[in-house]
Amino acid sequence: MPFTAFAIAASQNTGGKNDATGAFIPGAQKFSAAYGCSFRLFDNTGSSAVVRKRFLDTIANHCPGGTQLFAYFGHGIRSGLPSACCYGGDLDDFVKVLLPKIVKPFVAVFYACSAGAPQGFTGQLRAKLGADVWVYGHITPGHSFMNPDVSEEASGNSPTYRIMYGEGNDLRSPWADALKYTDLWLRFPLMEDDDINAELNVRRLLGKWEVSASAAVRHYQFDSPVTAWTVRSGRDIAAPPTGTVKNTDPRKPSSVIVQGAWQITDRLYVNWPSGTREIWPLPLRVTGQQGMAGASPINARRISRPQHHGILQG
Repeated sequence: MPFTAFAIAASQNTGGKNDATGAFIPGAQKFSAAYGCSFRLFDNTGSSAVVRKRFLDTIANHCPGGTQLFAYFGHGIRSGLPSACCYGGDLDDFVKVLLPKIVKPFVAVFYACSAGAPQGFTGQLRAKLGADVWVYGHITPGHSFMNPDVSEEASGNSPTYRIMYGEGNDLRSPWADALKYTDLWLRFPLMEDDDINAELNVRRLLGKWEVSASAAVRHYQFDSPVTAWTVRSGRDIAAPPTGTVKNTDPRKPSSVIVQGAWQITDRLYVNWPSGTREIWPLPLRVTGQQGMAGASPINARRISRPQHHGILQG
């Protein structure tokens, strides 16, 4: 579907680090390639007033009208965007430039350290932009777009602020893994919670499982293709994850008895050529996973997983 997005990134490294060339610019390039949109760099060197003007002028001159998704790649702190020299006191100027460029519903993502901390910059911006707005940011220092400490400010929610998959959440580890090795980091702002959860359960599914059913013990090897989403790919941004599963001989792992297919929506569905369908409830459990194979109950546990699955994003 047609979708209008725009990304902006700081262009100059700071403090002797490769922050711009190693994270901000590559992030904006990946985002641009996925959404088929333009991105622009702004020079983040000079006085605060000069840098802030460059930042705002870049948006004014290059962000297209009708933008539905806006992304910033640069440094952040709770009170604002140091790379852009744009802080809480500058929000009126920022909103004055941004608001005429956008349509609602509107999503803004700040791939920036700590800008999404409680009562921070993202919350202030969400309040200024009004209804039908979602704003995402990071709540801690970390990598520009692989940091798993993410918050959401949503104008339609009460409270408007939440932390996504924070410490203690059952899916925290697969969330961090997915942000690091898949393009979920650039897609999740446009996805529903259930669709994100499906992808996180994939991270837990991949690998070898021991499955007991009808007094028989089988080994299943679950795999999935590594494919990046783009707006031109023809795939929905939140298409249900799918892949292959091989039933192997426990005594001879290289011997594949039969190959089937799996899909995750509200449950894991495993389909075999015989017509048998297994249903595993979510969230998946690496031990004590229950399910049904036709009318027969199954019990499963994961016995190994790939060290990495996907492509390191940054």
